[in-house]
Parts: sequence; structure tokens; C-alpha cells
Amino acid sequence: MTTCVHDAVGLIGDRWRETGAELGPLGCPLGPEADDGAGNRVQVFERGEIAWCPRQDMVVTCYRLRDYACFEWQLASEHYHYEWWQFEAFIDGRRLGRSASLFTYDGDVPHRQRRGRMPMRIQSAGRYEFEIRGCDDPDGDRCEQGWTKRIGFTVGHRDGNPFPDDAPVDGLIADRWHLYDAWDGPLGRPTGPAVTTAEGARQQTFTNGQISVDPRFGDLATVLYTDREAVFFTWGPASYPEAGGMRPTHYRVDWHREQGEPVVAYLEPDDAWVEFSCGGYQLRDGLPAGRQELRLFPGLPDSPYGEVGPAQPVPSVLFQPRPGGVDLGPAALGGTPAAAVATDAARIRAVVDAFAASGTVLPSKQLYHNEDLGALLVAHLQAVRDHGDGRYTVPGGWLPTATMVNEALLNLRPTSVGTDSDKDLSDLQWVYCRKINGEYDTLLKHLVAIAYRYDDLLQPRVRAHLLDWLLSVRGRHDEAVMTKQLCCNWSELGAAAVAAAGIFLGPIVLPGLGGPPCIPIPESENHVLLIESSRYLTNQLLHRRDPAVDFDNGANGFRQWMLNYLQVAARHDFLEFNARPYLRYTFNALLNLAEFADDEVSTAAQLLLDYLTVKFAVSSSRLRRLGPFRRLRDQSYAEDPVGLNDLYGRDADEMTAFFHHYTGPPPLADGSPGKHIPHWWFIECLLAGLAPYRPPVAAYVLALDETWTGTHSFHLGLRPPIPAGEQADAGVESYYRSPSFLLTSGGIFLNSGYANDGIAKYKNAAMPQPITLLPTGGALTFDQLIRLDVWPDVRSGVNTAAFHGFACGANLHIPAWLKDPATPLQGWYTFNLDADRPEHGNLGLYVAALVTAPAEIYDEGQPSSAWPTNWAFFYAVEATSMPSFEEFERRTIEDNRDLIPGDSSSLRAGVDYVFNAPDGKRIEFVIAPSSDRQFGERFAKGDRYSMRIRRVGNATAPADLQQLPLAAGSSCGPSGTPAASSSSTRAAWTLHGSWTSPMSSTRRAPARSRAPPGTTSCGRPTSPARWTASATATPRPRWSSPPGPWRSSAGSGPSHPTSATPSCTRSPASGTRPRRRPTRTTCPCNSARPRTRGCCTGF
Repeated sequence: MTTCVHDAVGLIGDRWRETGAELGPLGCPLGPEADDGAGNRVQVFERGEIAWCPRQDMVVTCYRLRDYACFEWQLASEHYHYEWWQFEAFIDGRRLGRSASLFTYDGDVPHRQRRGRMPMRIQSAGRYEFEIRGCDDPDGDRCEQGWTKRIGFTVGHRDGNPFPDDAPVDGLIADRWHLYDAWDGPLGRPTGPAVTTAEGARQQTFTNGQISVDPRFGDLATVLYTDREAVFFTWGPASYPEAGGMRPTHYRVDWHREQGEPVVAYLEPDDAWVEFSCGGYQLRDGLPAGRQELRLFPGLPDSPYGEVGPAQPVPSVLFQPRPGGVDLGPAALGGTPAAAVATDAARIRAVVDAFAASGTVLPSKQLYHNEDLGALLVAHLQAVRDHGDGRYTVPGGWLPTATMVNEALLNLRPTSVGTDSDKDLSDLQWVYCRKINGEYDTLLKHLVAIAYRYDDLLQPRVRAHLLDWLLSVRGRHDEAVMTKQLCCNWSELGAAAVAAAGIFLGPIVLPGLGGPPCIPIPESENHVLLIESSRYLTNQLLHRRDPAVDFDNGANGFRQWMLNYLQVAARHDFLEFNARPYLRYTFNALLNLAEFADDEVSTAAQLLLDYLTVKFAVSSSRLRRLGPFRRLRDQSYAEDPVGLNDLYGRDADEMTAFFHHYTGPPPLADGSPGKHIPHWWFIECLLAGLAPYRPPVAAYVLALDETWTGTHSFHLGLRPPIPAGEQADAGVESYYRSPSFLLTSGGIFLNSGYANDGIAKYKNAAMPQPITLLPTGGALTFDQLIRLDVWPDVRSGVNTAAFHGFACGANLHIPAWLKDPATPLQGWYTFNLDADRPEHGNLGLYVAALVTAPAEIYDEGQPSSAWPTNWAFFYAVEATSMPSFEEFERRTIEDNRDLIPGDSSSLRAGVDYVFNAPDGKRIEFVIAPSSDRQFGERFAKGDRYSMRIRRVGNATAPADLQQLPLAAGSSCGPSGTPAASSSSTRAAWTLHGSWTSPMSSTRRAPARSRAPPGTTSCGRPTSPARWTASATATPRPRWSSPPGPWRSSAGSGPSHPTSATPSCTRSPASGTRPRRRPTRTTCPCNSARPRTRGCCTGF
């Protein structure tokens, strides 16, 4: 029932309610509907009108929201059918720029022949009116039912200025100011009177922007203002017709900042504007603080593109971005596993409110269509749900938030999915390789979530628009998605040019005449997951209303394809493992499948999410991870730029961002729970917080408990090549966690698996990273870490020599806070990091290092640049394992006087060495940090996978890293039973309380968690063709042998190929884990008996 004074009934009432009634863009009726004397019925609303036109059998609607307006029409019955429509627009009775335009709609999309809409932008004051007619021909000669009644709205000035002492605003500037709601709008109040520039233009400054009117181009008006995270710039004629017929065909916009070079953009008039010669520009995405100046140069009539006339008056605005991020209150803090779970709902609500308040949702055509827009729409819808009121308006908004989001969704149009082509073949632009735009799937993943989660907040017309139009990827799995065909426009250059390109590029294009016109490039893994997960979930929605086989994921084979595709990741990790920044896309696709897909696919996705979250927990320290990754090479940590030096910065590991929600931010220097979530991780926290999936208990415990010790290694194996790709190299990772530090190996060079790496400048390959020693405490940046850098280069460096606190290699870096960088690096070093240091506090460990110049550089009697600056090793131990630092230092020096045999004082590559550690361990190692050299007989040229460290105490390192399973750890024996551990026993964790899904109004009882992943020597199944993944409600999951070939079938449990894992002796004995559905799982190895919960069980 409406809360308005007047109601709307009949066809007009139906239309009004379809647009959201009083909460929609029209607002409340201002009176009852009336007859216009020509048989039409008209009703006026707060922001527009609706008319029922019996002669045309149409209901027409128009409304205005500031400078945005929309005209809509729909046939009331099946009496008429049109393929063509003709639209007219007027201001004060004069035709505007879109007059007499003819257009049609795609008949393949349901309902598009019977209804339509024309969104537009407006610029000036006056009475706007619109009409439409249906036609039977494209020329407009047969339009027998004629024009509908003209309906419209009036743009005027607001009454009752509450600030009478402000400077006056009048004339054409006042028209613009009132168009944006005057003192209540984004421009704010005038800060002074209007002034006349030397060119004769009028300009006035307001609290948040400026308005200028230039008579030289038909009173061309420009409006510049800031609104939260962005700067908006619009222009267009302030009066009609434009003076002297000056209608520019293009514009140049120069953006000048206080720092940096100007940015130049050439723009054509935007077809979203109803008047001639209008346009808009938006600056966002990391906009720097300071004064922003924008200069508009109108193109002269009939002038060549790029040739422009004199500049408009220079408008400028001071942009001051809001402090980024959100500071959590006490009710949202983590710190312990129990606290992290108990405060989950409060944490996501804080992120939602901060995210929604930080961004503007425009009702008009969006100026960007990407993941950022989708996440902002989700945040706004969730804010409406959290506040429980359809009239809720986010701070800084000017209409109900749900109204703005619905209107924004209606104005979205689908574009191409997949990777932008210029990201693949930037070096081929010179051969006339035209760019192919993509990236729509990064928005599509959010649109799918909106369709499932927020159906109740969407207007009926928006629901139809989503299903009929925006969820554009549907039907059977399309193998064409797996590759992109690029540079198909080469044929435009002629056969000779294609032949020449083939000769030059070799295997990419066949040489000679008649070579293939396109270059096949594999689609990236993250985009395949985004596209196909969206297709899968869209099919489920469509199948509810259309039982066609194309939308039946089981009958059309799509479910089995999806299970098989996910199984490859379960056996080999992801091709883009640990990717920066693309792991976010992969994780998001899995979250969507886990939440919305059928039981089998949902369970498969949950298993992979379990693997990713527990893997991060064992390979990170206080949510920081420095391990190897595939894609993008430019995202490797580095001392410069600043963003890559900050381990919590916007370019850090994507899982760091997700865990800021799951566990809460990392602890502060005093050990108290972290409070701040930076704004650049709002999207990841939003994804993690709103999805019902939560990691296993083990992930919480291992990420937050700083008392455990363990080594975990990962070998990704040889995965099946992807279409148009090549055999991907097998990645290796190794991590050693101790209470006071994390030792991370840097891995090796890996090709991308996508082929053509040379053309892409190897940006998609995995580059070896430095071996790093990361103290648990202290907010250290990358440049402040002890590390062994890569040598001789990223293509041949091998940085796998890290094991149980010991590491060796080339180019040891000791940070300036530990050693004066001006002093030569040579000899023994010991560092007491158990002492209080003003800059970093007490870090709780001791470190010893030996650094020498390479002996090889003296072989010919003079230094050689072919060798690194030094060979070195270092060893880190807990300070509590030694009687004192003095004793640690004494034993280090005295017990290793003969470490380098003979008269040499320098280490040499390829020679066996023994380091007698001060805690009594004997460490056998060899320095061989390059794969392009042969170090004696032991390391042949090209050898990347032989382990450079033989033994650390009683722990023997694997000789060949290729023999490792997907995931293994030192705390479990080969049979899957707990092994002896040198670390102390930790009490079992129990998570108390229950967890409330943000998507549900009911509070869920805690579900029994599947046991956390365990560390075993389980290898990959030798030949599983298919993966079974189904959910069977059982109070406590257990492992059993696989039911033969893995296939989609109801009733059987998922056979997972390997185990991935935490330290078994430190796994929780019990706990709760919020999940959408309990699962039953099976394991293909060591299945003679059920494994105990909390040790060596799980993924």
C-alpha cells in the first residue's frame, strides 16, 4: 500500500508500481489521473508523468533526476506489433538533437519488441517533452497509429533559498546550478559573485566546483565539481538554438594536475545527451589530491578531427579525497579465531557502509563498466538491506539508494567478455593489430550475484532487464571462450602484408601468401572462470522459466565440464597460482559457484576455496605472503615504487585482502587486534563478507596462532595444456613458519602456459622471487627484510634453497636498519633481533649470516661481472632456543671455522658445505642459484628442480622437488598419522557462538566444520578422468576410498586428489565453521581407515 496522499490505478498504476512506486524515480502522484480531452489519460508525479494512449495502445512514462532524464514506452496489449520506433524530443516546443531518430530492437530478446526506453542527459532550463510512434518500415512512411501524447517535465529554479546572504547566482549560470539542485546539490553554495573573464565568458565558483558560460560557442556551459571519490566535468549549450549554429563535432579535454603531466583526451559528443553538442568526463581511480584544472577545446564546425578552436574558461576545483578505509569498532575486531568468527557480521557491515558512502552511483549511463562499478552497486544494495528501509539513502546521496541502483542497472548494456586484447599483444600494434575490448565479465560476476541475492530490492523491469539483457553469457559451454582470435584485421592490409608479417613472426602466422588472418591466444584462466561461472549460474536462473536443454546444465553437459575444469585446479593448483592481481577474480568466481550453484558444483568450489584459504594460512605471517606467483611479473615486491614495497599495500597478495575480512586486520604493534581496513581492499572484503562461504577452522587458527612451527611445500605438477597454449612449467613453493618468523623460498622461472611469452614480454610468466626472512612482529616493508635476491636474472635464477630456517644463494641483502649500507658486506654477521628496537620492537629471533665474494671471480686473477656481488647463507632461530645471544654468536663462529676448506676465504658455487648451526643442527647445502650454468656434475645446465639444501638436523629435504605432491608438510608422517614435532603442543581451539550470514535475516546455528586440510604425502591420482563432487548431509565428514572414475553423480562424495595442509600436531580438535551446507568428502590415498578429525584430514 502506498504512503502517498494520492494513488495511481489502472494501467498507469501498474506502470508506476513496475518502476518502484513512490520509492522509484517518479515519486508520489501529485493528483489523480485526468483526461486530456483527446482520449488520453495522464497523471503527474513528483518527478515526471505517465500517460495511457488508447489509440496507440501504449503507456508512456518520463521522469527527471537532476541532469538525467528517461522516456519509456510499452504496448499495453498484443493488438499492435512494431519493429521500428520513431522518437521526438522538445524543449519549450522546439525540436532537440534526437528528433525523428528511427531505431529497432533485437527480436531475439524477449519483450524488446513491445517496450523500450530512451535515457538521456539534459543541460538547460525549460519544458522538456517527448513522444514516440511505432512504424512498419525503417523510413517512417507507415506509422498508422501516429504519435503518442507528449509528456514531460519542467526544469526551473528552486524556491526558498535558505542562505539569502550568499552571493547571487543568476542568468544561465543559475539555470545550471538549479539543474543540479542548487545549494542541496553537489556544487554546493556560491563562494563569491560571478566574474567576467578576458574572453567575455562568465564564471562563478561554488563550494565544490565551478560553472562557466562562454558566448563564443552558443553559450556553451561547463560544469566542474567534486563528489566523494571523483571529479565530474560536463558541458553543453545553455540556451537554444546554439548561437550562430556553432555545433562542435568533437572536443579536446586537457586535464592539468598539480603534479604530473597533463592528460589529453579527444571526445565526440555523447549520444546520451538529448541536446546537440553535449558531453561529460569523469576522473576517478586513484585521483591525486590537489587542484584539478580541465580545459575544454571545442572542435570547429566541419573541422578535421583533432583540430580545435580556442579553449573555454579554465575551470578548476580542489580535490581532497576522503581518508581511505574504515576503522573498525570494538564489536568488529578479530585477533583470535573465536573473535574473528563472532565479529564477522559487524565487520562486513562496517565495510559495506564505508564502501557505499565512498562512491557515487549515477542513475544515467555509467562512465565506466567494470568490477569497480559492480562492487559499488552491490555495496549500495547491501546497505539498503542492512538498514532495513527501502527509503534508505547512503550519506551524500540525494534519492533513495535502491532507486539509484535500479536506474543504473537499467542503463547498463552488455559488452564483450574476456581479456582486453591489448593486454596480450602490445608489441604487435605496429602490424595493425586492432584492439578488441573485453572485461565485461568482471562486471558480470557482480550482476549474477545481484540477480540471486537482491531480487527483492529490484524493480520488476530491472529483473527482466537483468535476465533478458545483462546476463548475456548463457547456454552450453562454448569452447570458443577458451581462446581469443586477435589481429583478424590483418587482411585489411592485403595479402602481401599478411605474408610479410608471417615471415617476421615465425610460428605465430604461417609464412607466405594465404597465411591465417588471426592469431589464436588462450583466454586467461581467471576470465574463463568468470565467464563460465556466470554462464553456469545464469543458466540456472533461465532454466526456472524455460526448461530448454540449452539452459539445463546437467543435460547439456555443462555440469560435467565445470567439474572437470575445477578438478584440474584441485590436482595442480591454478595455472595463475597466487596471481597478483588476478587471484581476486578466481576467488570471486569460486565464491559465486559455492553460493549459488547446484550441490555438486558448489561442493567442488568450496573444496578449492578451502585449499586456497588454508594454503594462504600456512604460507603467510600476519596476513603477509611473499611467495612465487604466476601473473603479473610487474607485481613482484620491490623497493621501488612505494606500492610494491608495502606488504599491506594495494599491490600486495590478494589473499591478504580477503583475510582482512575473515580474520580481521593484522595485530597492532602492541599486540592488540588490528582496526583499519584500507579502502583499496573494500572489494575483496565485500566479496568475502557477503558470500556465505567461510574458511575451515584450520585457516583461522593457522593464520592467527603465532605459536606453531612447520614446513609446507607445494609442487603444482604438469597440468594438461590449455587450448592454443603450451605445456606449463610446474611451480614449486616452500614456506617455513616459526613463531617469530616466516622463511619463504622464491621459486623458479615458469613459462605462462599461454604461449607467445616473448611477445607479451614475459609479463604472464612466473618469475623467481627473493628468498625472504619475514619477522612476525614489526611492520617491515620489503626493503627492510633480510633476503637473497635473484641471480643472474629472472629467466635463469633458482631461489628454492630455503629449508627449516636456513637459506643460501646469491646477492644477500641486509637492510639499513641492521647494517650500515656504506660498509662492505663481507664475513660473518650475527643479529640480535630479540632486543628492543625503537623502530620495530622485540622480534624474538637471532640471525647468523656468512657473506663472501664468489671465489669464481678470482679464477682468472681479476674480478668478473659474470658473477654476483656475493655468495651467502643465513640461518634464523627462535631466541628462546638458545641460552643467550652471546652463546648463539660464539657457537656460530667457533663451530664453523673450517666451513670453507683450504686456503680460500670465499664460497664457491657447486661445492658441498656443512654449516654447524648454533642450536646443534648440521646443515648440508650447496650454492647453485642459477639454471643456465653447470655447477660440476651435480647440477647440470637447466637443472631447476634439484634441492640445494640436503639436510637440516634430522630433517631431510627432498632431492628432487618434482617428486613432491601438490601439498606436503613436515609435521605429518607418510602414513598420514602425526609425526614427532620439535614444537610444543598447543591446546585445541574451540570457536564459540554462531555466525549470521549477511544475506539472511535469521541467525544460523554453527555448522559442523569439515576437518581442516592435513599434511600428508598423498600424491595425485594417476588417471582420474572425472571429479565427483556432491554434498551429502552428514554430521561429521570422513575420508574413504574413491568410487572409481570421478564423474558427476548424485550420492557419491567428492574424491580429492591430494591433501594440503597445516601442521597436524597443531590442528584444532574441534570448532565451528559457518557453511551453506555440510559436505561429505573422500580421499584417494591412505584410506584404509578414517582419519581423526583435526589431523591430516581435509583437502
